[in-house]
Amino acid sequence: MEDHKSHHPENSEHTHDDHTHHRSHQNNKMMNENASHLHDDKKSSVSADHSNHHNHAGHSSMIGDYRKRFWISLVVTLPILIFSPMIQHFLGIRELLQFSGENYLLFVLSSFVFFFGGLPFLKGIYEE
Repeated sequence: MEDHKSHHPENSEHTHDDHTHHRSHQNNKMMNENASHLHDDKKSSVSADHSNHHNHAGHSSMIGDYRKRFWISLVVTLPILIFSPMIQHFLGIRELLQFSGENYLLFVLSSFVFFFGGLPFLKGIYEE
């Protein structure tokens, strides 16, 4: 902690009213106490919000479902990337894989990834 003379090196004698520089220390202490109080309130509201979640048995099946959806969506994403005109052009294989219905194929595969992979999230939006 700083000593008294470091604040007033030129004049070591002063009155008690000359301690205005200490107000910032008091304000910092009050801010820390208020932040601590808000943090405690946040903890209690979070625990109150999750107090009715006693059964977490369904979470493992949800994780399994997410994992399955992720891997299937990842596999379907590979042909989307392969048939993407920008990727084909970048790799220099545009002329080899170009065909008349490629945009329809990309639309169908992309829609599948969106709806199949995103179904749990779309359900969550609807339920909110």
